[in-house]
Amino acid sequence: HVIETDYHAPPVGDFGYGRGGIAAEGYRDTFDSWEGAAGGYSMNAMFAEGGLQTDYELSNINSVSMTPNGKYAIVGQSQGPPQIWDAVNGQLVSSMQGTSSHCGKVALACSGTLLVGLASDGIDAQPCVLQIWDVNTGKPVQLTHQIKCATFALSNNSNNLIMAGNQKYGRGISVGILDLNNSELTKEIKSDTNQSYGGTPSFITLTPDERFAIVGCPSGLASTNYVVFDLTTQQELVQPPTIALDSDAKCSIVLNNDQMVTGTKSGQLVLWDIPTCQRLHTLNDNGQNAHRDRITDLKLSPDRSCLVSTSADGTGKVWDANSKEL
Repeated sequence: HVIETDYHAPPVGDFGYGRGGIAAEGYRDTFDSWEGAAGGYSMNAMFAEGGLQTDYELSNINSVSMTPNGKYAIVGQSQGPPQIWDAVNGQLVSSMQGTSSHCGKVALACSGTLLVGLASDGIDAQPCVLQIWDVNTGKPVQLTHQIKCATFALSNNSNNLIMAGNQKYGRGISVGILDLNNSELTKEIKSDTNQSYGGTPSFITLTPDERFAIVGCPSGLASTNYVVFDLTTQQELVQPPTIALDSDAKCSIVLNNDQMVTGTKSGQLVLWDIPTCQRLHTLNDNGQNAHRDRITDLKLSPDRSCLVSTSADGTGKVWDANSKEL
């Protein structure tokens, strides 16, 4: 099915913003999401020569997330608030209300009752503003003041949002936990303001027990600095362990509470220890690199027993997540 948007610009939104962070786990392991690069796909391209006729002639799809049952698609656009579509028949289910633009990440939270999105004006150095909607009414949730972050992940119960972003002052990064039920920031952890970890965080994921948050920051053109925050710490200012790898920030996956695998641009699968950020092992295929070209994606089976890697060399490989053998 081709999904069309019928967005019409609403009047000025009557809602505020709040400052905090959130996390939701049950959804994290079952969500399949796609985030467009460089503005996503043009809606015009989806309709061939005719193009899409809306109030915004060049409305792009910036992100798509699927509900765990695979029935609904949550779409973030370059113009207008997110929409929910029936992925079976291709029909629009509902459009959120208020003003929003450049929505680059969307997810359902609180057992599907709230829709969380990151919107951007494309100007501020801190790329995104957190916006929350009531799914049943489509209305924005009133927040006390503005929340800005770069990326987020949901907790296992989808009631908390774990956010990562640049600190307002200094070169460090900040991780916050936002209770979505009452829009309250329950914790904020900051790294050393004098320590630079690279560019704006573009990736965050949690261990299954939700103790650690792993944040990926691009460094230069080819590598990523992964920064690990212990969410159980009572300290507000920390010096988190880090590991630098030749990879895309999102080409990593958590295997268990202690181990993570990262796919590199040279075709390696690097196993590393999350609490210490130390390399443990490199997965290999008969003594050779896991792949002959850069690794493009990693997925873990629902029971966490198998790891699947895909590569620009045109191959996909299945690994035993316990023995680390092909």
